[in-house]
Amino acid sequence: MATISRIALLAMLCSLSAAFAAGTKAPTYVLDGYDLSGAHGVDAAELAAKLKPKPGARINQADIHADTMIVAKELEARHIQGHLFTTLAEKKGHVWIIFDVLNPDAGPPMGQLEAQNFEGASHVSVGVLVAATGLKKGDQLSRDRLAAAARAISNVYAKTMPGKKIHLKIRRHNAPGGKTTLTWIISEPQ
Repeated sequence: MATISRIALLAMLCSLSAAFAAGTKAPTYVLDGYDLSGAHGVDAAELAAKLKPKPGARINQADIHADTMIVAKELEARHIQGHLFTTLAEKKGHVWIIFDVLNPDAGPPMGQLEAQNFEGASHVSVGVLVAATGLKKGDQLSRDRLAAAARAISNVYAKTMPGKKIHLKIRRHNAPGGKTTLTWIISEPQ
C-alpha cells in the first residue's frame, strides 16, 4: 500500500509542478461526495467522515492527495491488501472522489457462479442488472470480477437515477462443489 501511496504522491507533485511551471492555476472543484469500492468490510460512510473536506466544499489536488493518504492509512490499519487508486468523476466543476482498492493477486478463486439475486432493486429491472454484471452461470469468480460487476451496477444506476447514489453490498453463499450464489443488496435513494 505504501508503494502506491508514494507513486500517487510523486504523480501529484509532478502534475502540480507542471501546472506552476506553465503559469497556470491548479484547478479547484466542488466536492459532491466520496465513493469507496473494493474494500470489503469497510463502512464507506465511516471512512468518509474521517476525511476533512465535506460535500459542498471547494477542493484542489492537494486536498485530494491528503484524502488519498488518509484512506491508505485506514486501509493499512485494517490490514486490507491491494492497490489503492483515486479517480475523479468530474462534471461542470463538481466531482465525486472515487477510491478503488484493486488486488489482481487476490488469492484463490471464489467458486463458480450458480445464481445472482438482487434485493432492493425497484428502479432497475433484474434483467438489466444481470446483464450489467457481465457474470454468467458457471463463470469463475474472483475479487476483480466482483469489483467490476459492482462498478457496472453503480454505473447503471448513475444513468437511471442521475445525481443519486446507491449503496451496494454483496453477500456470497458458497455451496458444496464450489458453487456460489451472489446476492446483491441495493439500497436505492428515496
